[in-house]
Amino acid sequence: MQTSRALERQVLETVGLVPDHVLPAGPLPLARDAKCPKLRDMGRNEANRAAYEKTRLRRFLWVGCGGLLLIVPMLVMANIDTKTASLVTTCVAITIFAILVSWFTALGPNEVLATTAAYAAVLVVFVGTSLSPQLVPSAASLRRL
Repeated sequence: MQTSRALERQVLETVGLVPDHVLPAGPLPLARDAKCPKLRDMGRNEANRAAYEKTRLRRFLWVGCGGLLLIVPMLVMANIDTKTASLVTTCVAITIFAILVSWFTALGPNEVLATTAAYAAVLVVFVGTSLSPQLVPSAASLRRL
């Protein structure tokens, strides 16, 4: 039996679990953590807190990216009134979204496809509403009356 932690080595030697016929015979070599012995690199609470902070930061970044990926194409389509610009903006945004989701998440191909389809549905609805004729008369048409 061997271990690289000082406290575990002491327990093995104290209990007598290191027999003389096991190589290396006799006392075990100096542990890697001999200057500051501890059983784990960090305690359970510290590990849970670090994992929570990591997931919270990652979740925050994804929310920011998701918001931008919805708002920026909508702003472009709202300010440029041509059908071609709306369709090109939608295609580029969907492609960027699909690349980001497949690159930065551990989702499988089916989940990436479903997520991208849901995103595309939101943008296509906005394209449809932004290209439909306006039901409310504009100020210029009211002046002509």
